[in-house]
Amino acid sequence: MAGANGSAQHGPLQNLIRRYDKTGALLGSFIPWSTPQKTLPPPVRSVLVSSKDRVGWYSPVSHEYVEFSLDGTAMSRFTTPSTQSDAIFGAALCDDGTVFAATPRPFSDGKPASWGILALARNSGQWSFISMNEAQAQGRLFGCDGTSLAVTTDDRTISWLNPVR
Repeated sequence: MAGANGSAQHGPLQNLIRRYDKTGALLGSFIPWSTPQKTLPPPVRSVLVSSKDRVGWYSPVSHEYVEFSLDGTAMSRFTTPSTQSDAIFGAALCDDGTVFAATPRPFSDGKPASWGILALARNSGQWSFISMNEAQAQGRLFGCDGTSLAVTTDDRTISWLNPVR
């Protein structure tokens, strides 16, 4: 889980990501608040995503996507795409390591605000839009389902997208 402990005892440098077992016992914690590159409260609008061998923490507020192994070792770190908003409409980490993020796309060139899905190119660290939905102001990315992405634009139905990888 990603979160904060507001106790005065731990202060602002307590660890942000924590692992628990089935009974609720703390197994470990990592990514101290002092680690992110920007000023924030880190859990705000952040999303945890997981695959079979890693967990990712996507934080548009701190402009970071961090992946770590299941034992808590940091594996990689990327800058999130720059948008005019710190909003996120979901993220996904697929078992093949592909990372996706759904984010608002602001009003521009006479077109209304919309949303789209970005994919991370790991070799360059760049994010690029792979899908745009200009007919809807927003949608939600739920995650990976095999090689497909589960998404919605109306909160009543789920659609599966098959992005080119």
